[in-house]
Amino acid sequence: MDTTDRFHVDVVESSPAPRDMPGDMPPGNWCRYVISNRTSRVVGRFRGTLAQTRRNAEQLAHSFNERAVSGRSVWAARSQAKKKPAAKRIGARG
Repeated sequence: MDTTDRFHVDVVESSPAPRDMPGDMPPGNWCRYVISNRTSRVVGRFRGTLAQTRRNAEQLAHSFNERAVSGRSVWAARSQAKKKPAAKRIGARG
């Protein structure tokens, strides 16, 4: 993978709480992050300090990059049921 295609953290900054935050969730420190590569951009919010948000965003960018290299989602199930081989027909030719 070309380094320009890799996701990286562009921005981590303080942010107001999301408007649709559930009423029973206490207010706290909210931060906004931006992760991008050459063609895509992901914007999100995280409840925590700037340092915690940066770590979270860097882990997310790392996961995106792993998925891009392997061709598999890191969130996909680790094992898949093996398919049974098709039964051979007796007397079949070919």
